[in-house]
Amino acid sequence: DTLLAESEARFHLMLLEIERLAVLANNKAVPRKTQVYLFGSYAPTLLALMTDAERDSMFWELARAYLEGIARDAERYAKLSRSERAQFWR
Repeated sequence: DTLLAESEARFHLMLLEIERLAVLANNKAVPRKTQVYLFGSYAPTLLALMTDAERDSMFWELARAYLEGIARDAERYAKLSRSERAQFWR
């Protein structure tokens, strides 16, 4: 039970960092293509790890929306040719 509580606390700290990334992203501090390249493979996994309570919480709306957007963009990225994906590597 303690291990579960510690894991949940660490996950919430990670969600807080994702929210910080989302704020930076929303203010165009990092190009979207760079975000997709660096974070796209993690977004679907993190979304799957969120509990229903976390997913529905107004306190994690920004993190959830950011992850969902990156996951959608990563799906599109996966369908591009290698030369088209190269533009994401900057």
